[in-house]
Amino acid sequence: MPSQLSTGFSNHPDTLTAALEAAKQAKSKLKYERIDAALLFTTAHYDPQEFLPGLAQSLKQTRLLGCQTSDIIVGTHVESSGIGILLITSDQIKFESGQVSHLAIQDLQAAGKTFVRDCVSGYGRFSRKLLLFFIDGLIN
Repeated sequence: MPSQLSTGFSNHPDTLTAALEAAKQAKSKLKYERIDAALLFTTAHYDPQEFLPGLAQSLKQTRLLGCQTSDIIVGTHVESSGIGILLITSDQIKFESGQVSHLAIQDLQAAGKTFVRDCVSGYGRFSRKLLLFFIDGLIN
């Protein structure tokens, strides 16, 4: 199967509805049911704690990477409020993910090693070519 990308966007005022609408749009454009990874971008108007559980269920526990941003580029214009999602399906790309929480109470060097180990643990025979790294800008 060739790699396939698909996008969805919603600025519905209800947080969960917006997330599910964006995911539904993106899923409807995919030729395959399997989703290997999802990139998520949301403006500050939407609380991730309100939509992440429902979105994870909708995407069948697909690896999800994302962050909050001030604006989202949608086609040829910029939206200042909304949730955007990019879904990726590919037999040629292998995805792995990792995370470290509560950095303020951890040894940063040890936390960094744990993060890297988590990110590269599942590659097996595949070589690593790219690391997308998002950090919470509100961390001290």
